Amino acid sequence: MWWRLKTFWEPFWRLLLWGETKRKKFAKGASLAILISGPSLASIWESPNGYLYLKILNREIVATPLRLSVLAASIVGLLWLVFVIGRAYELSGIPELSVETELILDSGFYRLFLESKEKDLDTKARLMKIVDIKGQACVPGRFPLELEWSHHKRESAVHLTAGFKESVSVAMSTIAGGTVGLFFTGAQHQGPVPIEEKEKIYFQVLIEYPKHKPIERWFCFQRLGGSFIASSELPPMPPQAVL
Repeated sequence: MWWRLKTFWEPFWRLLLWGETKRKKFAKGASLAILISGPSLASIWESPNGYLYLKILNREIVATPLRLSVLAASIVGLLWLVFVIGRAYELSGIPELSVETELILDSGFYRLFLESKEKDLDTKARLMKIVDIKGQACVPGRFPLELEWSHHKRESAVHLTAGFKESVSVAMSTIAGGTVGLFFTGAQHQGPVPIEEKEKIYFQVLIEYPKHKPIERWFCFQRLGGSFIASSELPPMPPQAVL
């Protein structure tokens, strides 16, 4: 319960006043200020157009002039607050998903490690595309491709136990006839990735994060001699320009 309460405040304030960008933050804050304060300021010059009465056991407790513009602004503000509280409570039940920014080479496999904080979580990782330095597709085939949960053959649904790291296999290197090759490693399909000496290619990986935007990672592979160097690196062009 304490963990859920602690994780409630970040989405609450983000939904109430903050935003994904500075422009969204400003727009949201300005809209709320106008919505709430505008009718209140206008009511200075507005004559009361109603009265609010509250009686208990035929006894008048409250009798006050009422301005409809102020009442409307109060109702809208209250509805927005109720929505924000409900949505923040819903998001607070989702654990934090931590995704490494580098690949780990393990027995020929390049693995991406994931960890769920505080609570178990089910997720999937998908290889969205493989492109060269010009943004052109290196591998024909159907993408996105679900990646394999490490040590769980042909399984793509990853179950994360709170506090324990798991991984998905993004690629693997093999030696055949004295030549080192690079392969992408899908749960149901694997295939070679053509790459020349000193050439760079880029893998885009998306990790599901329930009720959040997917977490994106870009990895660069470069062939140097008889091995591959893997690093966290974006393509030279903006990701949205990659076809």
